[in-house]
Amino acid sequence: MLELLQRARVVAEARFVYVACADGYSTSLPVKTVSRRDVILARLRNSEPLPADEGGPIQLIVPGLYAYKWARWGRSLELLADDCLGYWETRGYSNTADVWREERRAW
Repeated sequence: MLELLQRARVVAEARFVYVACADGYSTSLPVKTVSRRDVILARLRNSEPLPADEGGPIQLIVPGLYAYKWARWGRSLELLADDCLGYWETRGYSNTADVWREERRAW
């Protein structure tokens, strides 16, 4: 993901990445978070397109966050200046989702 952001020449105003998925799911994450070296934006497996049953066409994996902040069946990435709550976050789940702080719910 870091390489993609570097190639896109992200401007300073873009502070969040919004991921929209084929099944109606969505999530947003700070650019700072998805720029970590341990974050994976998978589109290939063994040099072949990632199969739909494994989350293709793209899957975002963010270690250290609860899996509802990960995105399978990703269709688009959008850079935003302001945060936009995703599918689970609009239903009361924590927007930060830090597993080490046990941030599961917003309440």
